[in-house]
Amino acid sequence: MLGRSGAFWLKLVLALSLALNLVVAGTIVGALLHRGDIVRSMPLDPGRGTFAMIAMLPPERRDALREALGGRPGPSPADLAAGWADLRAVLLEPEITAATLQAQMSDIRRLQNEAGERLDAALAAELAAMSPAERSEYVARLERLRPGDRRFDDRHHGEGHRGPHDDRTKPDAD
Repeated sequence: MLGRSGAFWLKLVLALSLALNLVVAGTIVGALLHRGDIVRSMPLDPGRGTFAMIAMLPPERRDALREALGGRPGPSPADLAAGWADLRAVLLEPEITAATLQAQMSDIRRLQNEAGERLDAALAAELAAMSPAERSEYVARLERLRPGDRRFDDRHHGEGHRGPHDDRTKPDAD
């Protein structure tokens, strides 16, 4: 069926496919084995961002922050939808300029930045209202925070998530 040349190309394609699959598998295994090594050495990593700072607030402080923001920290969905609709319209025009696109994208970014500034101001006010002892405990919670580690996160469980390595989950020995 396949000639000598066709068999060669088939073997070559299969070998390249196998090599690519091994590269992908190795990348995944490496990422899984080393995913926390870098993060463990960086407490209060700025990459964790505002979300982590809000998540580690005590529940009553998160509730107060939510109330201060009126339930919505960002721009209204209608404002964002209008911004995206304007950008879409510009993109569909036959003749466009980079300046026009940048102006439309800047409008959307302005809405997002205003929301971020509003959130930052409310979070700063909430943190400033904490006592020194509360702030110390808060910083300790942030420093213990690891990606995927919910043992110190009390948003869903009153005392935090009890993982398989948590001593509190083991029955008491009599």
